[in-house]
Amino acid sequence: MEEFEGYDVMMLEEILYEGIETREKDEVPVVPSFVFRFTQNPEESPLEDQEKLEKLLLGQPLTSKKVQESYDPLDLVQIKEFQDMSFTDKQLHNYLNDKRQYQSVKLPTFHAYPIKDLSPQLSIPTVLRLTPSYLIVGNAYGVLNIYTHGIQELKTLQSSKAFGSVTSIDLSPDDNYLITGYSGGQICLWDFKTCSLLRANNSFHNTSITSFKFWKGPLSAISSDSSGKVLLIEYSKNFLSIGVNSTNILKGEIGLVADIQVLIPETEDHALDSYTICAIGGAKGVVLYTLTPDIGCFYTIPRPESAKESVLPVLAWKYVQANNNQKMYSLTVAWGTSLQVYNVKFAIPEGIELCVSLEFQNPVLGLSWMTNEVLFVSSYRKDMIVKPFSQEIIGENSRSFEIVTRSIPKDGGFVLAKSIEGVERKTLVIGNKEAQYIDLLTWSQCIDELSNSGEWLDVLGFGLDLNSKNYPSHYGYPESTEELRNILEQLITIYVKVGTIAWMHKISNTIEFCVEIGSLDILFNMLLDFFVDYGGKENMDYFVNTLEPYVIAGRIKKIPSIVMGKLMAYYLRKDIPETIEKILLNLVPESIDTDQVLPIIREYKLLSAGIVVYSKLEDFLQPIVMIFSVFSEEKDLVKKKLFYYKLLWYMKMCLKGEVFLGRHIPETILSDILINITNWFLESTFFEAAVKQDIVCMLKVIWEFFPNDIENSSEIIDKILVACENNSYHMLQFSIFVGRLIEKCDILLSYTTAVAVCKQLLIVKTEVENIPVGGSDIIAYINNITYGEQNRLAFSEYSLAEISNTLLKILKKFSKHDDQVVTALLSLADNTQHTLVKVYLQDLQQNYIKSLNTLIYCSKEQEKRYIFEWLNGKFQESSQEKLKSEVIEFLGMLVEIDSDKTAHLVRDWYQNSHSFIIKKLDNAPLLQLKYLGELLKDQFDKDLILRYVKLLCQHSPSKVLKFLKSRDFEYFEESLKICTEYQVTEAEAYLNERLGAVKEALDLWVDKLMIIREDLSRKMRKKERDLGDQILELGNGIKKYGKVCVRNSTALDTTELSDFWFNIFKICLDCFVLFKEFFYLYPQLEPTMHSSVNYILSHMLEHVDLDQIIECISKDYEEFPFKHIRDNIIEVLERHNHQKTIITHALKLIKEDTASNISHLYSSRLEGHASDFFLCRSCGKKISSLTGSVYIFACGHVFHKRCQEIPACLICNDGQFNS
Repeated sequence: MEEFEGYDVMMLEEILYEGIETREKDEVPVVPSFVFRFTQNPEESPLEDQEKLEKLLLGQPLTSKKVQESYDPLDLVQIKEFQDMSFTDKQLHNYLNDKRQYQSVKLPTFHAYPIKDLSPQLSIPTVLRLTPSYLIVGNAYGVLNIYTHGIQELKTLQSSKAFGSVTSIDLSPDDNYLITGYSGGQICLWDFKTCSLLRANNSFHNTSITSFKFWKGPLSAISSDSSGKVLLIEYSKNFLSIGVNSTNILKGEIGLVADIQVLIPETEDHALDSYTICAIGGAKGVVLYTLTPDIGCFYTIPRPESAKESVLPVLAWKYVQANNNQKMYSLTVAWGTSLQVYNVKFAIPEGIELCVSLEFQNPVLGLSWMTNEVLFVSSYRKDMIVKPFSQEIIGENSRSFEIVTRSIPKDGGFVLAKSIEGVERKTLVIGNKEAQYIDLLTWSQCIDELSNSGEWLDVLGFGLDLNSKNYPSHYGYPESTEELRNILEQLITIYVKVGTIAWMHKISNTIEFCVEIGSLDILFNMLLDFFVDYGGKENMDYFVNTLEPYVIAGRIKKIPSIVMGKLMAYYLRKDIPETIEKILLNLVPESIDTDQVLPIIREYKLLSAGIVVYSKLEDFLQPIVMIFSVFSEEKDLVKKKLFYYKLLWYMKMCLKGEVFLGRHIPETILSDILINITNWFLESTFFEAAVKQDIVCMLKVIWEFFPNDIENSSEIIDKILVACENNSYHMLQFSIFVGRLIEKCDILLSYTTAVAVCKQLLIVKTEVENIPVGGSDIIAYINNITYGEQNRLAFSEYSLAEISNTLLKILKKFSKHDDQVVTALLSLADNTQHTLVKVYLQDLQQNYIKSLNTLIYCSKEQEKRYIFEWLNGKFQESSQEKLKSEVIEFLGMLVEIDSDKTAHLVRDWYQNSHSFIIKKLDNAPLLQLKYLGELLKDQFDKDLILRYVKLLCQHSPSKVLKFLKSRDFEYFEESLKICTEYQVTEAEAYLNERLGAVKEALDLWVDKLMIIREDLSRKMRKKERDLGDQILELGNGIKKYGKVCVRNSTALDTTELSDFWFNIFKICLDCFVLFKEFFYLYPQLEPTMHSSVNYILSHMLEHVDLDQIIECISKDYEEFPFKHIRDNIIEVLERHNHQKTIITHALKLIKEDTASNISHLYSSRLEGHASDFFLCRSCGKKISSLTGSVYIFACGHVFHKRCQEIPACLICNDGQFNS
């Protein structure tokens, strides 16, 4: 603690470390929360607060390097507004949702009840059939009893002969025919309407009938018996009798047939819709047959090895729905305790897929699909409601009786048909002298079941599930939303009247229920009165406290005025008016009764609520007045600044055409609102108070006014100036604001404001930087800006270049300036880098010479270049002879700045003064050279050109040749003398060649090549590095020599040209011999030599005989290592030979073509043919067979004989012809 010298150390330790427990090394400290937090950022630890307090005690700034992000306090205000309006200390009750999520008891799924009226009538039942309209039961005595679903007996059927017990029943789809099978193998067809027996037959089956099903129509059926025989039976109705025919399908291949199920299509867009399919279950397995269009077996499901010997299969078809909402035809097969569901896609083996496999404790005796996803499974001791595709048992029914069994008889007797039948959501189970209905509950029946048992939380939870459509689909769906709403509202009205439930639970559950189902009208208009009338004041208090979090969470958006009055009365009685504000902020503004709430808002200064309510009334100025009033009266520094930022936040929204909570101000009234706010600015003391709080934030809000077309915008700026003029920091921010505003739009400024801004900006010596103030929320931001360094904030970062541009824009806005103002501004500008501003002010004083000096001696290159634009402007205004004379004195400096623009300046404004100006530059030859270079772009004066050539030879000899080639002039001899004087070899050689002195040009190249060769040899022997440029120069020099020879080959005689070629060829070979020992040191050397030899040889062969070249090599270079240039010579010779070959063949082709043409012309003449395109070269008329004799010459020209006196072509003077 040595750094806190002068402070009470014990006191500081108590402040800083109070509550921090001692800890071992590397242990995390236990730090209490500070009472005052400088920032509310949860990511910062209390130890960081501790460090900030230490800095504060030491007088150090609170802003640390960690806080580099820029914070907008108005954004933080908005965040606080949303946080405040959504915060409540009341807990949102979700008892019903919790019940729905965590309920431990399943909802009831079915209702099982005995059929008391039917049970006494049963006498050893053996089979039943349940259709949508009828229940048919057959017994061991051969009697058929027919009932309605309500167990009203309609009729009884019994044959006159004793056929034995009834083992199979089926009713045709049109309810016209009934078919029955008996234990003796007999089959009977009945007229169901008249109860008359139409046909009995015992010739098809010899054993007990096990199954009988209609399939194609009312007179087509499929039957099976205990021997395994399966027949298709077709009845035909004649005038007096019923005929019958049969087709055998199976003859016992799968053993005893226990069940047959025919697939009845339920859709028109499935691949199976064009087929009639049946499943036949036998003791050895299940086979799938197509009955139409062809009869045949397409799949076999073998009997499981685990199935007991006495077990027979149970089958059920259904168009079902899987978990992925995909619908499909499925076949359910049960073998004892196992159950499988097969998806049948196509009538082929590949179209069958096993989807589900389940195991049960007891053997399955019956199956019935109650819906397209729920299966009823019956066994000896228990019924189960199963969802096979989710493998979920959703209901169980323990039965008190045994149902009729069905298995393979041990004594060889018959097997009983199944005694379980289902239709739609109802299943009937018949046992020994007893029957039961199993009903799958609908959603409304489930509600009744729960309410009757007093499970009200389950009732309400299930009601919410129904409302959100988030409940098991097997309960079905309400027919209409309105029907469901009415039932749910009736439920809640019954629930609140249940006397065994405490008021607290009733109220919370009722509110939650009504909010979830959207029945707020019944909650507020009926149930609230019920609670208060029967429960008193305590119920009202609990109702309000329970309702509050629903409103603040946005679950309730509208509250009737009467209820709102009760809520406000409650909160005022509890002295918490701020909760009224939260309630109002979370309601739809259109639902608020403004006359009811405005008095409360004004009295208790509910500012945010006032913003919302006044916005509804389209009075956007009143909230500004109200907030400013509260701000002005507040004494606490933090709260005062908070109200200030809230005022700015609201103003900014208005200026941007926005309304709190995401709405917008209508465009039709926006301009009037801006005018009203502007007038308030001018009439109030807002600016005087605002600059003391945070001028930067205030200016950013005022920024939103522009570029709106406001008449008195300049008055606003003037008023801000008055508020800022006594504080340098305020003036600087105001000046930056005005500068940025000028960039944004063309605003009107008073001269006083403009001068004040210019003076302030001229004082700025460095670039303006913005160091942001940190704070994760508005309170932390206010603390940091209050106790930190507020003056580090800036309206905008501003560079010196931007300040210069701003100053010029402001000054140029006014055509006239006060002399004293100009003098004062110039005195401020003298010590700044604002060069162009100083020049502008000096121009206003007409002190152009001083302006010229300012620009000339400016340190910035870009501003220096402005001098040319400035001079052109001044010279255009008037003659400015004095200024022109002064410019001549600075000519050298101007050329150094930009020679091109200097040349243009002299050309435009100093006519015929080039020689004078060049002479002025004699002491600066490089500047003179630069100036002449620009001048000669459009000048052709001989003296200037020769002077420029001389300067190039002296200072830039490498550019002489390029200049000479670029100009077409007649001063070659004078230029040659200059180049010879300064030994610019390449230019000298070029000029000699242009003058026809080719030998002299080539001699110059030879001399230069020899100098380069000797210099290279000397350096290589010293093994110097970096010789690449010189090696390249040697190679280029050899090629340039060759190019001179090629260009002048026609001007030189053969002997002279041959000597030149041999001269350069020998130089190449000498260099090769001289440098070969250095090839390993300089990788670039050998390729350069090869390239040079190749180039010279390739062009030399065009002018020198090959024999001479070979003679030269063999005579002068006997010991030359030709292996090094062997490839070069071969390449050149091949190319040379190839060219000669091409020429030889071309000449041959030309001769052959000529001979062919002459032969063709001759034969055409003999045959009397003439082309339409043949013209007499004398008269110009066409040659035809009617024109008489013609001359046709070898050259191809044709003449009429009458037009040509002598047999010779006058055009070619060719006497050879054929005629």
